Amino acid sequence: MDARCRQDISVRTAPVEVYGEPGSIPTVAAISPSSGPVSGGTPVTITGTGFSTIPGVTAVDFGITAALEVSCSSKTSCTATSPGEVAGTVDVTVGTANGTSTTSVAVGFTYVPIPTVTKITPASGPTKASTKVTIRGSKFLGTVSVHFGGKLATGVRVVLSSEITATAPSRPGAVYVTVSTLGGSSQATTAAKYTFVAPPTITEVTPTLGPTKGGTTVTIWGSNFVGTVLVRFGEKRGTAVRVLSSSEVTVTAPPGSGTVYVTASALGGSSETSATSRYRY
Repeated sequence: MDARCRQDISVRTAPVEVYGEPGSIPTVAAISPSSGPVSGGTPVTITGTGFSTIPGVTAVDFGITAALEVSCSSKTSCTATSPGEVAGTVDVTVGTANGTSTTSVAVGFTYVPIPTVTKITPASGPTKASTKVTIRGSKFLGTVSVHFGGKLATGVRVVLSSEITATAPSRPGAVYVTVSTLGGSSQATTAAKYTFVAPPTITEVTPTLGPTKGGTTVTIWGSNFVGTVLVRFGEKRGTAVRVLSSSEVTVTAPPGSGTVYVTASALGGSSETSATSRYRY
C-alpha cells in the first residue's frame, strides 16, 4: 500500500479504574461519627486513600461484620451504614483487591449500649412539676434525656453511669420513666413506674360540729389520701391522724371556735376549701 494512502489510525480509550491506584492498599485516616447504637443503622463517613468508586469493589467492615450500604464518592471518601453489634469498640477497615487498611485508635467505632432503669426514688409525687427524682440503672452514657410517659423531664443531671437525677414534669396518672442515650431508650418495666398523685379532696366531714375544747373523733371522706397525711381545722392541726384508705381518714379535732374549713395535705398537695369541708365548734 502506498504510504500516502495509509491512514494513521490511533485508538484512544478512557482510563478505567479497577481497584483505585494500582498496588495501593487503602488507608483510613478518620471516621465520623465515631459512635452509635448497638442496633446499628448509623451513617458513617470514612476518609482516607486508595478507595474505589466502582460499586461493590470497596468493602467496609466494623470489626468482623460487613457494613451496610457502602458508597464511595471518591478515592478518599466513603460512607457506610454501621451494622448491628454488641457494645464496645471495634476497628473500621476498608478493603479492596489491593489489600485491607490497617487498624488504629483513630478509626475505632464505639457501639453504645442501651440504658436500663432498675429503680425510681421516690416512685410517686404530685401532679405539679416539682419532684426531684433519682433514677438508678446502668449505661447512662453521653447525652441523656429522661421522659415521664411522653413528657420530657427537666434538670437532668448524670451523677454516675448508674445514677441520674431529674425533675418530674407536670402530668397525671401512672407512667413509665425512660432514659434515652445514643445507645437507644430503656424499656418500660415495673421498676421504671412512676405515679403522679393528685391533691386530696374532701367530700364529707362527719360529724360536722363538736365542742370548743376539741377531742372529737372526726371521719373525713374524699380521695388521694396518699403518703403522710396532715389535717388542719382552720389553722390548727388535728391529732391522731389515721389513714384508713386513700379515701378515708380519721382525726381528733383540736380546740377551736366558730366555723372553720378542714383541709388535708398529702403527697399530692393540699385539698381546697369547700362547703363539704366545713366544721363548726
